[in-house]
Amino acid sequence: MHTNLIEHPKAVSRAEWLTARKELLVKEKQLTRQRDEIDRQRRALPWVKIEKSYTFDGPDGQKTLADLFDDRSQLIVSPFHVGPGLEGRLRRMLFPFRPRGWRPRPLGASRCLIRHDFACRSPKRK
Repeated sequence: MHTNLIEHPKAVSRAEWLTARKELLVKEKQLTRQRDEIDRQRRALPWVKIEKSYTFDGPDGQKTLADLFDDRSQLIVSPFHVGPGLEGRLRRMLFPFRPRGWRPRPLGASRCLIRHDFACRSPKRK
């Protein structure tokens, strides 16, 4: 027997909904402004000269960090995990490198120290 475990919000009048929606909109706008400020601070971070040779495993073999730029001036790095059932059921940290104008390219970083060197992990909770 299938039971519905989803709790649905109560039904209210349009006026009550509009009041609640406007209250939530104020919070959403505050969150957007906070996110914009964090993004501004991130863009203002100083640059660092890369002096190590980092290599990544990709569909076309190993690539160095310099290879990933491919004559472009910017590179966006986004860490994420692949869980069971994806990418051959491997669990490892991947970095999709996305130079501007390119599609994301997931690359394995399981043997690469870039995650450690650039503090890509969240602090451990106590």
